[in-house]
This record gives sequence, structure tokens and C-alpha cells, in this order.
Amino acid sequence: MNRVKTLWLTLAVLGAVPAWGAGSLTLPQAVSEGLAQSPALKKLAAAEEGAAWKRDESVAGFLPHVAVDGAHYLAAKYSYLGLEFGGAELSMPSAFPGTDLALTASVNLFDGFRGLKGVQAGNLGKRAASLDREDGAFKLARQIQVLFDQALGAQALLDVAQKRIDSLEELRKITQAREDGGAGTRYDRLRVETLLEEAQANRAVAQDNVYLARKRLARVMGLESDDRVLEGTLPVPDPKRVPATLVSDSAGRSDLRALELRGKALGKQSGMALSAYWPRVDLIGQKIFYKYGSFDPLVLTTPQFQGAYSVWINVHWDLFDGGADLAKSKEAGAAAEQVRQTLQEGRLQASEDRETWSRRYLDNALLYQARVRNIERAVESLRLAQLGLKQGTQTNLNVLEAESDLYNSRAGAIQAKLDAVEAWVRLEISLGLPIQ
Repeated sequence: MNRVKTLWLTLAVLGAVPAWGAGSLTLPQAVSEGLAQSPALKKLAAAEEGAAWKRDESVAGFLPHVAVDGAHYLAAKYSYLGLEFGGAELSMPSAFPGTDLALTASVNLFDGFRGLKGVQAGNLGKRAASLDREDGAFKLARQIQVLFDQALGAQALLDVAQKRIDSLEELRKITQAREDGGAGTRYDRLRVETLLEEAQANRAVAQDNVYLARKRLARVMGLESDDRVLEGTLPVPDPKRVPATLVSDSAGRSDLRALELRGKALGKQSGMALSAYWPRVDLIGQKIFYKYGSFDPLVLTTPQFQGAYSVWINVHWDLFDGGADLAKSKEAGAAAEQVRQTLQEGRLQASEDRETWSRRYLDNALLYQARVRNIERAVESLRLAQLGLKQGTQTNLNVLEAESDLYNSRAGAIQAKLDAVEAWVRLEISLGLPIQ
């Protein structure tokens, strides 16, 4: 299926689509704006346009070439030619027109297939540039997805950090009251205050992470900044989401297909260089308008232009050029071999990436499920610890440990979601296609 069409069909996979608002930003909206505004994608579009003009440059070799040349001599001294006429020696000026205008048209009849190979190489280059732009759009959409979810995750981690501070603030009040009442110790209060100060520092880090994540997202979208509220939720990892028959096929990778086409184009360029060993044949026609000036008394001045024309076939065969064309051919051939080996490396890497990121996604999906269960346990443990503290059967240390377990489980679950999102995107990139 065409990648561009598939891109829009798979936006539903990227997340839920809430109503768009003037002050909000959804994932599909971010992808759409990024595809329209990204400087990286515009650069690839310009490269595709340049490749199209490069192809047209080769096509021009099959079209007639028309040129106009004109000259007007301001001063001249003719050379003289000695002649024998009827036993007498004559000296005639070798005259040339004082003003002439030449219209020349030429058509190439045969150039050793250089033009044909040039057009073929241009077509391959144009197709490769189109695939590069297509691949750039695909990867840009996936990059925006990762950065969008990272921004959501950063905000979620900030919320968790704030909840931990609120909980520690409440615990500090309790420990202060218990110390004032003689039921608690100064150690308990200092311990809570230490953890509270650390939690406040972690909140500052989380706030910076939210800011930086939004800046990265805006930059990839082609914006200086963007303060719209993000709408959406992090996708829940599901081990069943990865198809059991997932295969890596380089035919789905636009970047590898573009590399393959560039290797073929270099092969055509190698053949173009060898075309110089064939003769070049051109059909040329020329129409000349001329008149003579008063540079010599023996040559009559023509007041009006006179006309002449000629048609001829021109053959040029460069028998030896010092090996320059052979060197160009070998150079292009060596470059083509480099591209072929790079392509082979890419195919091998794609297979490895598929295995790596499918396993990473499954691992994080299982890890997320485990951490969700840990959150449930941590919530119950905290409730029991707080109840025991009131009844005198538990200590502040028990409450702090339960608080830390809950905080770590919540943050860990969010991180598992983020890691799963990145693994999923990298898995799709390794395949070169969205997984339906």
C-alpha cells in the first residue's frame, strides 16, 4: 500500500482523537501540522524537485538545440591570397563579412547511448528522491508520536512528583504534631523533611523535563514554541498487539528502496562514461545572413544582407582521452558497489531491529502490567501503614517506605509506557510500514 495513503489511515492507531480546541493539541493534529511545516520534510521535497530537474537535464539531449550567433567587425585587415590566372599572378583579399548573423539547429542522431543512460539514471534518481521524501514523512510522523507521548509522560511524572510532595507535606504535619505531643521523635520529623526537600528538587527536575519535552516537540513540528495544552493519554502496552507472524521485508522500507535505486543510477552513470568510446553523430543545419563592409577597396560593400544555408552531418569520435572516461566509469562503478554493500548492511540491520524492538515492546508491556499490580499493592500498603500509625502499631518509617513504594511504582508504570511507545515506533520504522 502506498506509504502516504497508509500514513493517514493509521492515525487512529496513534491515539484517541478528542475534539480539537483553540488552546489544545492532539496527536493527529500535531502530526498533520508537522507534515505541513517541518523544515526537514521541506528540504526533502526540495531535493525531490532538484532530482526531477536533473532528469530533465538528460532529456534535453534528445531535443533539437537552436543557437543564434552574430558578429559585427569594427575594423579588419584582410589577408591576401596569391592566384595564377591566365599566366598572370593575382592577389585577392581573403574577405569575410563585416556583419553576419547565423541561426544554427542541431539534432543528435547517435551519442553511444549516453543520453538514454542519462535519462534512465535521472528517472532512478527522481524515484529515489520521492522515496526519501515518503520515508521522511513516515519517520517524522513517528518521531512526533514519540515526542508527543514523551511530553505527556513528562507531565504525568510531574503530577506524580506533586502528589508525593502533597503526601509528604501531610506526613510532615503529622510528625510535627506527634513530636509536639510527645508521641513522636525529632528524628521522624527530620527524616520526613529530608525526603520532602528531595521531592521538591525532583519536582523542579520534572518541570524542566516538561518544558524541554515541549520544546523538542515544537521544533520537530517546525514551530519556535507551542504552549497549547496536550490532549490525549499514553497508550497502554499490550503484549498481544505485536502480530505473531511479524516479518521484516526490505520491500516495505522506502529508505532501502531509495538506496537500491541510487545504486542502479550509479550503474547507469558508469555506462554513460563508457559511451564516450562511441562516435557522436549530429545533424546540423545553418542559415547565415551576411553583408560585407568597406575594409578593403577590392571588396564591394553590400548594402543589404544576403543569405546562405548549409546542412551537414557531423561525426566526432574521440579515440583517446588519456583514460579520463574509463576512470569516471570505474569511479561510478565503485560508488555503486558501496551503495550495494550499504544496502546489504541496512537489510541485515532491519532484521536485527525487528527482533530487538519487538522484544523490547513485549518486555515493557509485561513490565507495565507488573507495575500496575504493584501500584495496587502499594496503595493498600500505604493505607495500612497510615492506619497503623494512627493506632500506634506502625511507625513513620513504615509510612515513608510505603510512600516511596507507591511513588516508584507510579513513576515506573509511566516510564514503562514511554519505553513501550519508543519500542513500538522503532519497530514500525524497522519494518518501514505501520503495523495495522
